[in-house]
Amino acid sequence: WEETKNIAEWVIDQAPDSSLIQVITYSDDRKVRNAGGQSKTDQNTAIASSLNNVRHVEACNQHSILKYVDENISDATNIYLITDGLPTKTSLSRAVFNVRACGINPLRTQRLVSGECREAIFNSSVSNFQNRGNARVNVILLPMEGDPKASPLYWGWISNLQGMLFSPANQWPSS
Repeated sequence: WEETKNIAEWVIDQAPDSSLIQVITYSDDRKVRNAGGQSKTDQNTAIASSLNNVRHVEACNQHSILKYVDENISDATNIYLITDGLPTKTSLSRAVFNVRACGINPLRTQRLVSGECREAIFNSSVSNFQNRGNARVNVILLPMEGDPKASPLYWGWISNLQGMLFSPANQWPSS
C-alpha cells in the first residue's frame, strides 16, 4: 500500500502545473477523494493525508471505478489506474456477468478467486467501460506473484485506448 501511495504522488508530481487532478481510490468499493478535481498544487498538499485514510481490503472491484469514470468524468485527458493485478470482485448484475463462468459467486467477497474467474471479471469490467471522454487510459501494474495473465490482459485493453502499460520494479519510486 505504501508503494501505491508513493506512485500516486509521483504521477501527480509529473503532471503539468495546469492540470486538474482527481484521485479516486478503490478496492471492494470506490471513494472519490476530491470531487471535481483540484489543481496540481492543491492536490500535492492534500494527497498524503487523503490516502492515509484509505483502508486496504482484499477484494478489488474494478468495475465500480470504471463505471464511475464513465458516468462522471467526461473531460479527462489521461486516466492512471494503479493496480497489483486482475480484479477479484464485480458489481455487475447476474444478468450481465455469468456467475457460473467462475464456479463461485463474484458478487460477494471471496477469500480465493481462481485465475480464470479474475480473467472473466476483468473482461466483463473492461467490456462495459465506454470511455465516453476518450481519455488515454494508462495502467501502472505493480508486481504480484500468481497473476501471470494480468500484464497481457491490461496491455490488450489499454492498447485500444492509446494508453501505456507500466510495470515498475519493486520499491519504485523510492522515497
